[in-house]
Amino acid sequence: MSTRRTTTRKSRSRSSKPLIAAASVLIIAAVGGAIAAAYVRVPSTQVAPGVHVSSVNLGGQSAEAARSSLAPLQEKAEAHAVTLTCKLPNGRQYTWKYTAKDLGLSLDVDATVLKALDTGRASAEAAARVEQIISGKTEQHTIAPEPRVAQDTLDGVLKKIAHSINRQPTNPHVSLSDMAAVHFEIKPGRPGTHLDIPASVAAITDYWKKTLPQVLPAAEQAPHPATSASDPQKTVEKSASETENSDEIGLVLQELPPPVMEGDLAKIDGPIAEMNTRIRGTSQRVRNVTIATQHIDGTLLAPGDVFSYNKVVGKRSEEGGYQKATIFVKGRHVEDVGGGICQTASTLYNAVLKAGLKVVRRQPHCTPVVYVPYGLDATVAYGAVDFQFENDTENPVYVYAHAKGRSLTFRLYSKRNPGRHVVLEKIRQIVTPSTTTVVEDKTLPAGKRVVKDKGAPGYNIQWKRIIEDDGKPARTELITSRYKPVSAIVAVGAGAPRPTATVPGALNVPVPQGINNRPPTPQGGALLQPGAGG
Repeated sequence: MSTRRTTTRKSRSRSSKPLIAAASVLIIAAVGGAIAAAYVRVPSTQVAPGVHVSSVNLGGQSAEAARSSLAPLQEKAEAHAVTLTCKLPNGRQYTWKYTAKDLGLSLDVDATVLKALDTGRASAEAAARVEQIISGKTEQHTIAPEPRVAQDTLDGVLKKIAHSINRQPTNPHVSLSDMAAVHFEIKPGRPGTHLDIPASVAAITDYWKKTLPQVLPAAEQAPHPATSASDPQKTVEKSASETENSDEIGLVLQELPPPVMEGDLAKIDGPIAEMNTRIRGTSQRVRNVTIATQHIDGTLLAPGDVFSYNKVVGKRSEEGGYQKATIFVKGRHVEDVGGGICQTASTLYNAVLKAGLKVVRRQPHCTPVVYVPYGLDATVAYGAVDFQFENDTENPVYVYAHAKGRSLTFRLYSKRNPGRHVVLEKIRQIVTPSTTTVVEDKTLPAGKRVVKDKGAPGYNIQWKRIIEDDGKPARTELITSRYKPVSAIVAVGAGAPRPTATVPGALNVPVPQGINNRPPTPQGGALLQPGAGG
């Protein structure tokens, strides 16, 4: 009897074990499924559990709460100190200290929150999270912060830096010490510097992407698999060193060589064109011409360079030594500072024409001038009218300019081309007579006529420039200059009649004017001859 009871109990025990195991599996599956379902059912506007950004736990937070939680990290990122450096070719070192915010560098809160909301929602991540919960593991899910670079802010800072360090290269300073032998005394040129803003922006952006995670406080978590478990301090020290070095960013500079190198001057073997004119007018006008000539003398043009008269000569002012002399204004002669310097522009223009160089910009005067052939003048006005020409040859061009007494000379030097010949031919000149404008003048006696301004006829002049290479026309150009007629001005007296003397028994005659009975010199004088002005 006892044996039967024992056997029955053992059989019942054996049959119940599979049931218990099956029940356990069902319970675990149900719990896990519930956890997984709860995990997956996290609203799209809420961060999944266990998601961290640096030291901030965003798990379970709404998007708005997550933004608020990241605000302190953003402030810390923007307060980070950054030093920009650059070294010029002359060895001079520049440094500029900013905060990250000054440079437009920050934590992109919105992008980081979106990244946090997308984290932990994939089925594989959910299953892994369920496994962690069941196994009792608490490893958190840390995501990297998203950097933000405000392009406009960074560009603005770099443009200010560029303004302070950009330097244009300078050609060798040359002076013609021996005209016959074409020997130059040379002072070396200087390379220029140019801040490469796009490359510098790229360097700063790359720096910020690498540095931002190190700037923010790290989350407390188990050592990363890449960290040596035996010596975790080694990794920490390396990270600190990288952070320290990355705080100093080298800006990208481009070195610009001088357009003309010293060796290029050896190509110059003689003059290619020359123009001489005589300086007319007052001593003040002669002085102005001389000063402008000194600015132009020694100009060296590399192939492709464009000469700008206003850029080379600069503003004409009394501080620069210029004085008042005659200039043209709407066909009339007036006094102004720098009067006469147009003669240097016109003389140089004629040398350029003879050399066969390309004229980029040229404007004639409002009336012809006498120091160059009619129709071949060039006027200039600082800030308004410029004379420009281009060195369209393959060799450098040196400009020799000299004013001595009343003689003005411009001579262009380069590599001579024996086969080049330039022909200038006037093909048309149409003259339009001027008119006369009569004005009343109450300061003059009635009927008195005084010529205030002789005026000038108008002209329509056309030249043809033929540039020949080896006897064959290589280029033909038409040079057209139109000058409007300037009306003469005659003042007619409208005042009281001239007094007469009464002599008994004699005819009444006007009172003599002057001891020689000649009329007085007209007030205002006559117009100066064309060309006496600028």
